[in-house]
Amino acid sequence: MPYHKDLVPLARKLRKNPTEPEKKLWFACLRQLKQLKGVKVYRQRPMLDYIVDFELRNAKLVVEIDGDSHFLDKTSQAKDMQRDAALAEYGYKVVRFTNEQVMKEAEWVCEVIYRLIAERLGL
Repeated sequence: MPYHKDLVPLARKLRKNPTEPEKKLWFACLRQLKQLKGVKVYRQRPMLDYIVDFELRNAKLVVEIDGDSHFLDKTSQAKDMQRDAALAEYGYKVVRFTNEQVMKEAEWVCEVIYRLIAERLGL
């Protein structure tokens, strides 16, 4: 996947300082995915013109966690749709969750992610 090299320093900085929802999702389920054969998980990954929260490379799945206001803002939604379309050109599916969903419903969020992985990998 191509990406802008100037995003690398920011991605490293973001990896070192994860948000609470990112930590929760990582420890609730994404960390365990490393044990599944063929699933590689990357945090704060540069992809194209963006830095995505989590890339599940072999499943070609991107997991994004956004604040609630992000989902209500028309400009943010338009940018998300543009990002999703750009990543789809490379075969990626993007799934988004709110911070609140991750913090309060982590088990459900993990179930959704696991179902998508199974679907995308034909498991």
